[in-house]
Amino acid sequence: LWLGCGASYDPHGQDVARSMKKILDAAGLSWGVLPQETCCGEPGRRAGNEYLYMQLSEKLVEAFREKKVRNLLTCDPHCTRMFDVDYRQIPDYEALGIRVAHHSELIHQLTPSLKLKPAKESVTFHDPCYLARGRGITREPRAILESCGASVVEMKHHGKLTFCCGAGGAQLFIAEDAPGRDAGRVNHRRFEEVLASGATKVAVACPYCPIMLKDAAAHARRDDIAVLDIAEIVASRL
Repeated sequence: LWLGCGASYDPHGQDVARSMKKILDAAGLSWGVLPQETCCGEPGRRAGNEYLYMQLSEKLVEAFREKKVRNLLTCDPHCTRMFDVDYRQIPDYEALGIRVAHHSELIHQLTPSLKLKPAKESVTFHDPCYLARGRGITREPRAILESCGASVVEMKHHGKLTFCCGAGGAQLFIAEDAPGRDAGRVNHRRFEEVLASGATKVAVACPYCPIMLKDAAAHARRDDIAVLDIAEIVASRL
């Protein structure tokens, strides 16, 4: 299980990691984490710092080789794409034959074997850009939510035509604190679609998206709208 920066440092991301532990244990899988992780380099590379990316990837490839890693499971579609696309440009990594999966893919496979207690609720799913457009995964997260008893209502932009939360491409780290600069922010516009859906809960599948959507919810003073990762929802139904 690859934790990544989101599940390591962000409090909500840590909750997602704990939920994954419950799910993996409930499924009876053998799993583990690296004793020490290094950022995969995704923010650096997307921001144009190729040298930083190469430094980080070199350390990780060596760690994967040393620990004989054969399967990588991530809760972050950014990390998923890095390990399954960008890293494969590195001959030493490609030679390791590592299989990569996003947690929505594995949870979807495990759902039939999990003992779930469905609960009816109205949920809208925010498709992460790197999952829907970058990996083509749109149905699996919705099937997972339906298995938990959720009635999925769609936002105006969904699936491969999803609307970004505003964090991608290292935009998460760019501050816009000047007066008036918050007008028309991407995350605020996306949250307007959440409200228009009528759902009382937003399901996500990326550690960046809840940061942006919760910020937008606070800005709109709508703390009644819950933002939860699909892993948290599944774990709560076990």
